[in-house]
This record gives sequence, structure tokens and C-alpha cells, in this order.
Amino acid sequence: MPNNAAHDTRTTIQANRLAQAVGLNVAARAAASVPSTPSGLLVQYDFAAGDTQSTPSVNEIGFSFGGSRAIAQAPNGELGLEFGYSGSDVSNGWREQRYSLGTGLFENYERWSLWIPANFEHRKLTRLTLAAGQTATNWVRGDLVTGANGSSQGLFHYTDGEYLWLNYAQAFWADSVWVGTITNTDKSLTVDTTARTFAKPHSNNKFSLQWAGNYSRNAMVIEYNPEAANLVAGNSFFDAKSTGVVESDQGPIDGNSGTTGMRPSDLLEGSPPDIDITSDLGFLHDFVIRRRRSSSLAAEDGLIQIWKNGVKIYERLDFPLFDVGANVFTDGYILGYANSGFDVDTTFYLTKFELYGDTPPEGITP
Repeated sequence: MPNNAAHDTRTTIQANRLAQAVGLNVAARAAASVPSTPSGLLVQYDFAAGDTQSTPSVNEIGFSFGGSRAIAQAPNGELGLEFGYSGSDVSNGWREQRYSLGTGLFENYERWSLWIPANFEHRKLTRLTLAAGQTATNWVRGDLVTGANGSSQGLFHYTDGEYLWLNYAQAFWADSVWVGTITNTDKSLTVDTTARTFAKPHSNNKFSLQWAGNYSRNAMVIEYNPEAANLVAGNSFFDAKSTGVVESDQGPIDGNSGTTGMRPSDLLEGSPPDIDITSDLGFLHDFVIRRRRSSSLAAEDGLIQIWKNGVKIYERLDFPLFDVGANVFTDGYILGYANSGFDVDTTFYLTKFELYGDTPPEGITP
């Protein structure tokens, strides 16, 4: 996610005052009470039924969407907010839809009706740095490339003269495979590379995020990432993490980074993919996202749970995210930065958005 928080220009005196305030909060942090959260349906935008971003069916908390987004007809005939991404070689697409909750919620359930396009393909690119004097300008997308180890393979995707991108490369994580002399086996041509980076769209396809205060901090974020690593497109799966409670760019408050690494959905035994390319494409799907913050810094009992069409596909119950000053969610976004990975124009449609308090929607069992 982009680091677009404003630079902190506070004076030393202001910083000292903050440090004093933080010190006073240390004892209070452990004893902070869990905020109360309303139950039941709080917000509903039924775009398929004629709602607009300014005319929701239900709004009990002063919720509001930011900006204005086109409402268009999905292939199934229903109207929805349009999230359109242009096909490109490697560039990111930023279409996130931000919102303000209108109040602070310690716990909530988001419910989406989301059309997943029939041409969805979550590519998985590996970027290689070309050695001086090396080019691959006559290589063609889809050419089979063999790594420096003589066995691992990937598909040529694109070059700009400085970098070379492979798609669905095997052993994409290994310098020993992709740094050195690699061969376009379709054309019997070789180039030398000097560096490897697991590139877009890894760890940068935001599905949903909620935070309090500074954008993307004091937050819980969900990403969807590609599974493919064997020359073909594959399913996508969820990762989630919490991001630290910080004061601008000054680092964690009271040592509370509140941060976890990306925690994948494959730890939920038997969970299906978040996007299954064999059965999910070209259909409307119901996603429910539950978030709850930690009741204390030590408890680490914050959670994220996700259901698709009523089936739980993600669950982690040990997030440490806690803040004595703002232990609630106040803002969020849908399909945030940077949803790339599309070689042709690809459009999602959000036909319904609902928000609940601490009571789950009908049909959802925590």
C-alpha cells in the first residue's frame, strides 16, 4: 500500500508533550474498556434496486462513500458500482472506493454482493533485471523461458529494455534459478540477468481495509493474492494482517506496533479459494467480512473472518491491534491499491453493500 501519510512536522516541544501523554496512557491501556458496538443492520446500499451512493436504503450511523463512482449494468443485468481495470503490461490500477463509517465501531460485519468477471486472471509476475547490453525485444509474450538452473520454467510477459517480466514462473522466489543466464527455449535465445524481484501483483491487491486515524494505519487489511506458480493461471487466496498504531511517521505509540505479518487463509483447514477460476468467474458472489479489534494489547484477540456464499473461507483469531485512544474502526475502502494483474480490460461490479454491528447477517455463524 502506498505510504501517503503526511510528513510529521511537529516541533520538539510537541513531541515531548506527546511522549508525556503516551507515558500517562501506558497504565490506562491495559485497563481500557471494550467499546460498545450496535447490533443489526446499520447500512445498506442496494444498487441493484436503485440506490445510489448518496441515497442508501438504510443508514443508521452517518455512513458515507467518498467521491462518485459510475453505476453500470453487470453482465447478469443488475446495476452495481463499477470497478474497471484496463489491461496493461505491468502497471497498477487504483480503483479503491473509500468510505467513512460515521462512527467508531469496535466490531462489524461488511457484506458485499460482488460480480467477479468472467475474464478474471490473477497473474503472478517475477521481475528480472537485464545485464548491461542485454535485450529481449524480439521475445513474444507466452514464450517459454528456462531458468539459470536449466530446468525451472516461466512464461515471458514483457520487457522495457531494463527489466524482463516472467509470468507464473516456477521457483519465483529463488535467485539461484533466475539470476544468471536464462533461455527463451521457443527461440533458442539467451540473456543474462543480475537481480530478481517477486513483482506485481504480490502483496498489493487490496480487497478490503478498515482503519482509524491515519490512512491505512491502526488498521486491519485483507489482500487477495495469486496461487499460480506453474506456468498457468490459478486461484486466488486471502491474506490478512493488522498494521500498527502509530503517530504519523514517528513509529509505534507505547511500543504498540499492533502489526502482524500476512497470515494466509490456507491455515483454515479445508477452506476453498477466495476466487476459484473453475467455478467463480462470471457470477455474483456474497462476501461477508467480520473484523474485531483486540480487547487489550496483551490479549491479542482481534480477528478477521471471511465467508463466501455462506461458507467460511478465512479465519484468524489472534490479531494484536489495539489502541487506548481509538480502539475502533472509523474508515475503510473496497478493492484498494493496487489491483493489477489483468492483461485485458476487467470489470468488477458491487451490486449491494451492507454493514452490520456485532450481530452477523442472516445465514452467517461466527
